[in-house]
Amino acid sequence: MFTKLLKSLLVALVMATMITTGTLDVSSAPSSPPGRGHGNTVELVVVESPPGTEDIRYGACGYAYLWLFDGPPLQGIIQIGAQTYWYAGPIVYVTWTVSVVGPRSFIDSGSRVQFSYYWSEIKAFAIAQWEAGFYSATLIQLDVWTSFGFHCVGLMPTDTEYIS
Repeated sequence: MFTKLLKSLLVALVMATMITTGTLDVSSAPSSPPGRGHGNTVELVVVESPPGTEDIRYGACGYAYLWLFDGPPLQGIIQIGAQTYWYAGPIVYVTWTVSVVGPRSFIDSGSRVQFSYYWSEIKAFAIAQWEAGFYSATLIQLDVWTSFGFHCVGLMPTDTEYIS
């Protein structure tokens, strides 16, 4: 308890110093809808993009995105990622699950340990010629833990594309 309080006070002191000395411009900080949560676990409130677009979802901790596009012949490409806002801290651990639905449906998941405000993965999937068609991919599960102690969940970006 004391360590958490000390860490919070230290972060507040550093941020206040950066704001007053001009080394941190809070006017350029991204604005986002407020989250609801208990403790440091935040349920993200999202702003949705229309289907069929490269989808970016913004929340209280940061944003997540999913892009699905037609790659080389008989290959689809999925790019997923997330970025935390400066006040949430760098990402230290992330887990994800992507669902792909189409002529060939599958689920892909993974995790990564890192120390960065930004995380990204690129996944390629091969299709046979008779499996060409419209595919829809959704980031159905995303959990992000930050160095400041936040556990950010939610954000289900989706994209639809014709893959041939």
